[in-house]
Amino acid sequence: MITFLYYQIFPIFMGERTLQSEITPKNLLISVVSSLILGILVLFIGLIFGFFIHLVGYTNPFLNRIPGNIIDPSKYDRELLRIGWNQPLINQFVIYMNNFFTGNWGESLLIAEGTSITNIMKKIVPGTIETMLLPILIGLIGIKLGRIWVKKRNKIQGYVIRIFTIIGLAMPIFCLITWMQYTYYPILPVIYRYDPIIPASPLITGFPLFDSILSGNWVLAGDIILHGILPSISLSFVIIALITKYTQTSIDYNSKETSFVSNSFTAGKLFGIFFAFVVITEVIFNITGFGYNFYMSMIIGDIPFFIACIFMITILFSFTMFFSNTIPILYKFCRNKLARRFKSVRKKISDKLMLFKLRFKKFSSTSEQKIEPNINDETNPKIELKNYIINTLKNPFTLVGLGIIVFLGTISIFPQLFTPYSLNDITPPNFLPETPFLPPSPDHPLGTTQYGFDILARLIYGTRDAFFFGSAVTLIGLAGGSIFGFVAGRLHRYIHTVIIVLMILLFVIPGLIVLSLANIIFRSEEQLISMMTIGILLITIFTSIIANAIRRESNYINVIKVIIKYIPLEMVFGIMLYQMVGYIGIADETTAQLAVTFQYGSGQFGDFGSIFWPGFFLFLIMVGLILIHEGLDTPRSTHNILIESLSTSKTTI
Repeated sequence: MITFLYYQIFPIFMGERTLQSEITPKNLLISVVSSLILGILVLFIGLIFGFFIHLVGYTNPFLNRIPGNIIDPSKYDRELLRIGWNQPLINQFVIYMNNFFTGNWGESLLIAEGTSITNIMKKIVPGTIETMLLPILIGLIGIKLGRIWVKKRNKIQGYVIRIFTIIGLAMPIFCLITWMQYTYYPILPVIYRYDPIIPASPLITGFPLFDSILSGNWVLAGDIILHGILPSISLSFVIIALITKYTQTSIDYNSKETSFVSNSFTAGKLFGIFFAFVVITEVIFNITGFGYNFYMSMIIGDIPFFIACIFMITILFSFTMFFSNTIPILYKFCRNKLARRFKSVRKKISDKLMLFKLRFKKFSSTSEQKIEPNINDETNPKIELKNYIINTLKNPFTLVGLGIIVFLGTISIFPQLFTPYSLNDITPPNFLPETPFLPPSPDHPLGTTQYGFDILARLIYGTRDAFFFGSAVTLIGLAGGSIFGFVAGRLHRYIHTVIIVLMILLFVIPGLIVLSLANIIFRSEEQLISMMTIGILLITIFTSIIANAIRRESNYINVIKVIIKYIPLEMVFGIMLYQMVGYIGIADETTAQLAVTFQYGSGQFGDFGSIFWPGFFLFLIMVGLILIHEGLDTPRSTHNILIESLSTSKTTI
């Protein structure tokens, strides 16, 4: 058994064997076992993180608000007895693990007092999966779009897909959903999973739509479909853009062979992003699924329910790690099995390809002398850097992105040129309740918010806050990622794998949860804590980027180009996560955060300006940074340039 682990399983984890190399039944079994081991490891690490939250949560007055708020105090005493709160730490850990594996997750004491948490999970988890299933299936269109983007990069189809993706990535999901609610309010339902007056179907599978169909409750089934239109459209839009971008990046870097480490890292990032989408969507639409109840347990302070949500997230993340590694190899294995049945057809195609390669090789030998000087120029680091800078500055994406950022940066650096109000005038505790939602006027060009704050002033100071925060967390991530990335990229591949795996483990608890917990625990320093927390998350991402660039690129110029290219994109990630936490109400309101300004206007359907302008400014920041990233993105290698040159020459001749 030890020999099997050492010679078969260990090389896969260390990156010596890819998921798609030599797909045989034996290798298929080895890969499945390796995926299972990885899932179990992630589950164990997640439970350790959960135990730390467990210890902190029961002692924190903000996470645990049960004392003084529960109707029957004896239930809380039974809860402390269940977790062994008064026993030694090692005994608490044993009881904690035993409760997890036996399903003894306790009872909810505030959200649904006296109700078994496991029974609640049986209802809310399938409902959330049902909410996400259709958008994810629709989002798979992004795979095709990403391929078209790469294949027709310089044609109209490529530009259209590229612009669509930029808009989808830049659009804050809470802004998109709220704007859609405002637009379709008279036409489509904008809250709830279904109308509460319709009788619910009996619990059969846990999936509301399927249960209503199986029980013959067609009125409820139709209402669920009707209520699901807006959530599905909004989620599908952002997920398609996300998958399109990941597909394009993967193809550009020729990621045909992926290891467990790279697959798991990508799956970990996507898991955290999708979880944030779930929470925001269910909170805004008031859909009582897993994301909504997780948020409520954190806000209300139902600590047993919150710990149970951590359990469920850990389980889901473990399954994600398992399936993200097994599905690719199962697909490749099945495809190879089917391909053997058409061996003769494949042989004919192979013969034609071989003939084409021979002809192309003969043509290449006649054209090599003409393009040789260009090859030398491209491989010269100084000339390559010069050409890169010139091409970047000529790129329309870069020019438009820089124009947006310079404009927004100017008004945020010199706020007094555009508004007479100071930051203290438009932030708590200086509430002005007598002037809420005033229309535009000379004194308030864009109107006022719910508390009488001038919208234009809050947009200017909020933009400055976003730039300052994004720059700070990016510098933290870049500094830490440079250290770990250099070590992982320059030393032995085993060191590289160990460092990246450690970074993957930080994804077990999604960033939205980590940031929300940090802000709740350290309430007096929300912005500083947010900055440090997101900075640490960016360290993991920059570590992977820098390590892979060092191992892949041929010279230091290319490594620097890769790092510079990703700086604006990761800045977008940091700002977006910061704004999401601000929108759900866990932020420092004295910073004039754009998401808080947006949240002030949410629900005020009679005043569209109060939700349009904050969302529009935040969208502009995201678009500007992503456009700069796209302008810096030069995925085509010298080989691709030569191929295009040869094709053009052949056509001309």
